[in-house]
Amino acid sequence: MAKRYAYSFTLAGLMALMVGFAFQADAGLLFFSDRASWQTALGEGAGLAYNFNSLTADVSFASNAINFGPFRLSALGVPPPGADKIVADSVSNDPKNPNFGVNGTPFASMFLDSTRSVALDFTHPAMAFGADFLSNAINFGVFTQGSRNPIIFDGPPPGNHYFGLISTEPIDRIEFLYGGPAESSESAAFDDVGFASTPAPSSLMLLGIGAAMFAAYCCWRLRRGKIGLGTDQA
Repeated sequence: MAKRYAYSFTLAGLMALMVGFAFQADAGLLFFSDRASWQTALGEGAGLAYNFNSLTADVSFASNAINFGPFRLSALGVPPPGADKIVADSVSNDPKNPNFGVNGTPFASMFLDSTRSVALDFTHPAMAFGADFLSNAINFGVFTQGSRNPIIFDGPPPGNHYFGLISTEPIDRIEFLYGGPAESSESAAFDDVGFASTPAPSSLMLLGIGAAMFAAYCCWRLRRGKIGLGTDQA
């Protein structure tokens, strides 16, 4: 029976490794320049989305954070008067007007320079984020869960572009940073936010319990001789 016990321990070990690899992978980021590819990569997890169309008046997050349900927006540093807000009732239908934003509907407007930025904090840790951006020189700082050191990378190219990312670790915060010359600044906009939340801790626990129970069941079957994984050798 020694070989069968060895098989059972090997199976249990493999199940534990599968759970570990699925939920403890090293941090990494995948980037996407179009929404369709981002949604395809996420599959069913890409169904959560948010836009600002329900707002009928301009709302500022320059001095106080605004909670939009799935995320909060707040200014880092003191922006110029009238900056860092959701542009709603003053949105323009003229693409040449700065208040046109991304697509002529309410949008988030951000003032960025070398000392001032904007933070998006997720209500629940997220595995993915994407939005339509109108910007010139914007960088991203991604904070994975429990980390104080952001992963900084270039955002979308100048103009009106989609930009999305998928992370192998839960994300708590994304900071929108200025990426241009130190003596300059810019106003950037974004809208039509998509995101995917992490599985609830209870789901991960259930998966781990299920893996352990399956391994225990296989051990029991092996001991009763009902699973022929090998032939005992004398």
